[in-house]
Amino acid sequence: MKKFFTLALASLMLLSCSKDSIWNAQEQGQLSVNVEQGASIFVETKAAVSTGDFNLKIVKNGGDVKYDDKVSKFTTMTLPTGTYTVSAENITAEEALAGRGKQRLADTQENVTVSANNITNITLNCVMVNSQVSFEFDETFKSAFEMENTQITEDSRGIEWSKDATLNSEIAFFEPGTLNYTIKTKRAGADKTYTGTIALQAKTWHKLTVKASVENGQLGITVTA
Repeated sequence: MKKFFTLALASLMLLSCSKDSIWNAQEQGQLSVNVEQGASIFVETKAAVSTGDFNLKIVKNGGDVKYDDKVSKFTTMTLPTGTYTVSAENITAEEALAGRGKQRLADTQENVTVSANNITNITLNCVMVNSQVSFEFDETFKSAFEMENTQITEDSRGIEWSKDATLNSEIAFFEPGTLNYTIKTKRAGADKTYTGTIALQAKTWHKLTVKASVENGQLGITVTA
């Protein structure tokens, strides 16, 4: 009788462990993430961004961060079942605005479902998500205004472009949206000020040319893209 009771108890424990194992397996799945770098409009002078330079972040709906670290090209991990937001970026939005800014590559997929005992495969195609801006002064402007007293200033961060700015130099990066700028110069010793705006688009290089113009017999300034 004692032997039968011990055997029955052991069987019950095994059954309980087996059920726990099955339950745990049912509550987890796998997520396989492929991080790729998409085409960019801007090539930095340093080496191109490598896949290993991207930070991968996986957040379960509700705000529970499950992963936040650098990744290689392919990453597979076991996660609790549920719905996730998965994102990758080479730098943060804040880092992309430091100084004159940097090119930011990123991609996000929302509502990625991890189901029990299954592998979910996704690809993040990280492309440029901010804008870059450069100015140049054409010959009409240079001949009409005093270049040594000329400067362009962007309003929100105080980024400046000098009289020597070209389309391939003094580049600055911004979040998409409205850019307000001010051009200050002189003509015959008198101060001249021009203000303008431009709608910045993601993955776009805005090349702006500053020109002298005449309207209603008055010498002025125009900016063309």
